[in-house]
Formats: sequence, C-alpha cells, structure tokens
Amino acid sequence: MKFIPLYFFISFFNLYLLHSIKAQPSSVHEHEYGCHFTKNTLEKFQISDSERAWIRASKERSDTFSIEHYTIQIDLTKANQKILEGVCTVNFIPKFEDLNYLNLDLEQLTVHKVLGPVEDTLSFAHTGPLLSIYFEEPLKKDSLYQVTVEYGGTPMTSASGFGGFYFENDYAYNLGIGLQDSPHNYGRAWFPCFDNFVERSTYEISITTLSNIKSFAIGTFLGEVQEGNRLTRTFAMNQPLPTYLVGVAASNYDTYDYVYTSTLDGKEIPVQIIAKTNNLTATKNSFVNLDKAMEAFEYWYGRYIWERIGYVMVSRGAMEHSTCIAYPDFAANGTTGRDRLMAHELAHHWWGNALTLSSSHNMWIKEGNAEYGAHLFFEYKDGATALFDAVESNFATVMNRAKNDDGEFLPLSPMPEYITYGVHTYNKGASALHALRRYLGDELFKIGQRKVLEDYEYQSIDAFQYRDKLIEATQYDLKPFFDDWIFSPGYSHFEIDSFEVRPISDSLFSVEIFVEQKLRGRDKYMEEVPLFVLFYDSEGNHKTQKVYVGGPVSKRKVELPFHPLVCIPNPRNEFLPLSGFNTTHGLSSDLIGNQSRMNILSPIPDDGSIISIEHYWVAPDPMKNKEIEVTLSKNHYWKVSGFLKQPQKLRATVSYNRAPTLGALDSDLVSTREDSIVLMYRRNSAEDWLKYPHYTALKGSLTDGLGLIRIDSLVFGEYCFANGVEVPLTTKEKEPRVYDNAFTLFPNPGFEDRVTLQIKNKEQLEYLLAEENLSYSVYTLDGNLLKTEAIQSVNAKQTLELGALPSNRYIIIIQSNHKLLAALEWIKL
Repeated sequence: MKFIPLYFFISFFNLYLLHSIKAQPSSVHEHEYGCHFTKNTLEKFQISDSERAWIRASKERSDTFSIEHYTIQIDLTKANQKILEGVCTVNFIPKFEDLNYLNLDLEQLTVHKVLGPVEDTLSFAHTGPLLSIYFEEPLKKDSLYQVTVEYGGTPMTSASGFGGFYFENDYAYNLGIGLQDSPHNYGRAWFPCFDNFVERSTYEISITTLSNIKSFAIGTFLGEVQEGNRLTRTFAMNQPLPTYLVGVAASNYDTYDYVYTSTLDGKEIPVQIIAKTNNLTATKNSFVNLDKAMEAFEYWYGRYIWERIGYVMVSRGAMEHSTCIAYPDFAANGTTGRDRLMAHELAHHWWGNALTLSSSHNMWIKEGNAEYGAHLFFEYKDGATALFDAVESNFATVMNRAKNDDGEFLPLSPMPEYITYGVHTYNKGASALHALRRYLGDELFKIGQRKVLEDYEYQSIDAFQYRDKLIEATQYDLKPFFDDWIFSPGYSHFEIDSFEVRPISDSLFSVEIFVEQKLRGRDKYMEEVPLFVLFYDSEGNHKTQKVYVGGPVSKRKVELPFHPLVCIPNPRNEFLPLSGFNTTHGLSSDLIGNQSRMNILSPIPDDGSIISIEHYWVAPDPMKNKEIEVTLSKNHYWKVSGFLKQPQKLRATVSYNRAPTLGALDSDLVSTREDSIVLMYRRNSAEDWLKYPHYTALKGSLTDGLGLIRIDSLVFGEYCFANGVEVPLTTKEKEPRVYDNAFTLFPNPGFEDRVTLQIKNKEQLEYLLAEENLSYSVYTLDGNLLKTEAIQSVNAKQTLELGALPSNRYIIIIQSNHKLLAALEWIKL
C-alpha cells in the first residue's frame, strides 16, 4: 500500500484541516445507508405510546385478517400540482367469525367514498393514519370479501427526507420506508393497506399519466391504453409482497433492456434499467457490473425467484422495491463508483424481499446481509483482496461512527425503533455476517444462508428463527455466536500477551500462546471464538492456525514445522471484526491493512523483515506504579512487533483526535486542552508504562483536540497516550528540538505560484544557520508530494517557487537532513 508521508499530518492549526487530512488513510467505505440513500446522520426520534400501540395493532391485524390482493388505480395527470387520485380495491379474508370492521392504514390523503362488494356505500372513520371501515352484517370466517376506497390529495413525505410519495425533479414516485417514521412502512402514503412487515399480498397496479409520461411499477407489464392525452399502463405482481416493497414511478422515461442468463439453471431473466431519456446512456454505463452481482448472489444465496431485474431512476433513494428498485439518478452518473449501492439493492431481492422480518427490531437480518452481499460481489468480481478491503473499510465505519451516530453501544437484536436504520444495523450487521462466515467457513456459510432463504421464502423471521435454521442446516452450534455478536452490544479484543516455543524435533515445534480478552462497550466475555493466528519465522516460513479462545484469559498450544519469531492475531485474510485493526508490513498485499492509525515513515526493507502494528480499541493495562501521576487513555493503544533482519532506525507517526467521526478515541485526554498529553511506552505486559523519550509532539492549537506525535525512533513494544506532567522517561535521553514557530509564509492565502518564506527573528535565524542541507517540500492534503527543492542559503526572507498549482490547501515542509523543522499550511486562491 502507499503510506502517506509524515509531513502530510503536521499542520493541525484548525479543525477543518484535520478533518481534511485526517491522521490516517480514512475508510473508503461510504457512510451512507444502503437502500435508504442519504449522507446525513440520522437523529434519534421518540416513539410515543400511541405509536407503539399502532405498530403493535398493525402487526396484529395480520392475525385477524389476511389481505389477499390489492387492485390499485392511481391518476398522476395532476403531478404538476402534486396531486394523486386513487381507487384501491382490497380483497381480504377474515380469520375469525362475526367481525364487522376492517382497519386499514392511509395517511394524509382524503377518503372520498368506500364501497362494499356490491358497490354499496360503507360507513367509515378516517382519523390520522387509521381508516376504519364498518360492515352492516358480520363477516364470515375464511370467506373472501372486498372493499373499494376512493381517495386523493397531496400524498405525504417523511420529514427525514426519505419515505412517502414524491413529486420532484419531474419525477413522481414512492419510497416504501420512512427512516424516522413510526411505523417505518410507507405504503400508507399512497394507498390504503395493512402497512406492516409481515402481511404479504399480490397486486395489480394501473397508473394513468399524461401521454408524454411513461410509468413503471413492480411485476409484469400487462399493457397500456391511451385515451386522448392520457396514458394508462398496468402491471401485475403475482408474488406476495408486504406493502413497503411495492413501488411505482413516472417520468419521461426510456429503458435499456437485455437478458441475464442464470448461472444456476440457465434461466433467462429480463433486465430493465429505466432512466430519463437524456440520461439513459450514462445510466446504462453505471450498471455494467450488474451481471457480476447476479452471479455472486446466485452462488452464495441460490436462485433468483423474481421474474425480472429492474432499476428505475428517481431523485432520491434508494429503495428495494421488488423488480423495480428506486435508485437515485445522481448515483448512475456513467461511472461504476456506486457499485456497492447497486449490489446492495440487488441483494435485497434475497434478503428483504424473498424473506422479510417479523419486526423492525431485526432489521440487521436484511440490511446486514444486503451490505455484506455487496462485499461478496466485490470479492467475486475483483478477488480476495477486494473482499478484505471492503470488510476492513466497513468495520472502520462501525468503529468510527456506530456509537457516535447511534448514541450508544447497541446489540443488533433487538434494535430500538428510534435508530432502526443506523450504522449498527447496516455496517455492524455486515461485520457480524462476515464473522459468521469465519465461524462456519465458506461452504457451511453458503449452505446455511441458502437454507434460510429456501425454507423462509415469502415469510417473515426474527433473529431466533434465523439462528435455529442456520444451526439445523450446518449442524454448528451457533448459540454462542448469536449471544456474542447479535444479542450483545459492544466489542471484544484478543491480544497475544506472550508465547513460548519448545522444540519437539528438528522440524516440529510446540508453541503455547497466552491470549487475553478485553472488552469495549460490553460486560460479557465472548466464548468459543475462532481466532486465527499467523506465525512467521526469519526465513519467510509462515502458517495460519485457528485456535478457539474465550473468557478473560486463554492458553492454547499449536504445533508448527518451524520456530516462529512473531505471531500476529486476527490477520487480514482471516479477519474477525474485533475491537481493533492490524497493519503488517513485509507481507503480501492480502495481509496489509491500512486502519491501524500508525504510519511507518521509513522504507520497509524488502529482505523478509516483518513489522506488525496492532491498534487495539480498548483500554491499555493500568499503571503498576500508582505513585506516578498520569492518566492513561481509556480507549486505545498500539502494539508493535516483528523482526528486522538488518539494524534500521524506524520513524513513525501517530495522532490524537477527539473527533466523534473518528471514534472520539482521545476525547478522555484532550476534551479541553492538550498541554499535558504524552506518549507512553512499555516493552511488554511485564513492565510498567513510562514516558517515551524519542518523540516530538506537534500540537498546533492546544484546544482543538487534535495533533500529531512524531516517533523519531520506533522500537518493538506497546504505546499509548496519557495525560501527565512529570512522567519518568524510559531513558534519560532528551527530546529533539524542532523549530515549529520559526517560519511564516506571506502572502497566505496567495494568488501566485510562489510564496515568501519569512524567519521571525534573529535568534531563530542563527539556529537555522547551523542546520545542514535545508530543503522545502510541497504536499497536497492527501499526502502526495508535488515538489522538493534545496534551500541554498538561509535569509530572513526568501522566495519559494511552488510551480503551477490549482486553487487548494497545501502543506509546505521545511526540513534539514530529513529532520522536520516546520510544517506550514498555505492556501492557493
């Protein structure tokens, strides 16, 4: 991987700049909610008792009545006035004798009339979202009835920006889920229905528009009729769906059609990509990898049960309406940059459409599986490294954002209603699915997932049903897994405290490893965790062994055909989403991660040397010497291990940061000021923490909660941040001098491709005259070196030629013999 240079990180003069450059290559995983496409963090919202009662009653209706079929006719000819007129016929069967009412959900629209089966007018009450229809005679159990509701008006949309029926940007369409609404289902925004997760029905939908507008809906296209300037197109969905998966859309659409041939049985499945005529070519180009996604999902999940594959472009989205996915047009811009979103939506046709949920408390089952489905697509298309990148990036989003965005450490099940569609549900859900794959292995994972989908086709399940079906299919006891990963909040971390090697023969060695488990956001230890450990010797021999660990301490033995010098827990190619990340240098690209937040600045020798960095997101061991007044970090520390075949001085950087979008790891130490932050070190767990002598703190502002620690001589051992004033050093060596305040740049901001470097005073000038091999370098904020040039003589003012630069922010580094003297931010206007 490419390591961002030291100089990239040094200018911490304001919060904007830190958020721009960050302290480590950031997660490339987009923080956006898969099928509910938004870039905004969702706020918690309160659920009232009446809303809870409504949700419960809506679900219980399915135990009282069965809705068999909806015939929906909507008129969108007044779309420019944001008016929808509709007629909906509901066919239903009572499950009990002598019922004389039917309760449906319909919100904001006005009910004009309700007709019975022989067109007799029925009395009704429409209060808020509840439409109650009354019959003069009691209904007979198990008999088929129908009512027809005539209604209209301006349909509602969700205040969250997602959900309801929209008239915008020359589109008319619905999104079947409201992110922050109670209940989340949004069929009620445009037709009277049982709006819950469990009731499934079939549909016939007719949409009338002006003749220059073409409409689409879920299911099979039955035909169209034009009368004057009005065009009516009709669709039928004969596979049962809950109301939130029913989708319609209308605009000046055109289509790109082709046929996908199933890799399982050769079945030909129509594909339809629907976009505005002037955007169709770009949209088509954004779906060039759709077939690869289908192949990946057929491999892992089994057959595609729907009659076609369809995406329709809308102004906002995305939403997995079966066979007619609402997809944001700005995500189909002619590139494949939104392939993750494309694959996520398609995966819902297995997880979320074929199989649904008993309630929103188990939303992770469909959203986690859809998000992990996108990872499986990348693996299928681009290979194992692409999977490792996706999994690691996704888990970085979990660690950085889940607690902050969702408000607390949460179990995946049951998920509170107020944060159903959060980082836990999507990203941690996907991480848990990857962990499940690591527990089961690829073949059992595939068998289990397919069995769940086959046996619960067109049904709704909860986490316990999911677990038990997986156990039945795989014969693997997954109760500890679900207890640890699904039903419990927080995270665990496993550290190899030490290991001992004993020879058994010339070619066989017994290795005993001592593993400690630490907790973050949970109070219960994980049990029976399959932890993979990578062992290496100095000759490049390596082997990965699986050991089962649990409880606070585990002691395990393995046998190896070589004498290991280093053991690396949880390597990237066998990654479990535990509380931390590894970066290992000197190994294959499959094992090199980029989330450890410690950057090695020195060249890594290509001679078989290995440097492993483990960044643990848990509290380090406490101080042994209680008389030293120091407060260690409560949230994280690093462990550096490995071996160097040749002596070499290593340089590195770590950063401290209280930003909530980066995990707020150092908020306990720099919540107000940074004056006393220090870097602590110990060689191993047998020693105590002491202040490390070989580093320089580049703090910039002392109140912005962010800064850089430059480690001038990195050695193997453990490192953490602390607050302390008089902290003993590990040696008596003094910290090196830097000249952070010696220089200024003028003008700043500037318009020219040159800038004047000013030395502030005579004393600083005298210091700098003693330095050798002065030079300046220009870097972009993402760490790319643009130019390096020597400074031939030191003057109080001199001109630096920067070259032709576009308007942006840059970092200008002044150094001597590769020693940093200053890092200055400069803005080109």
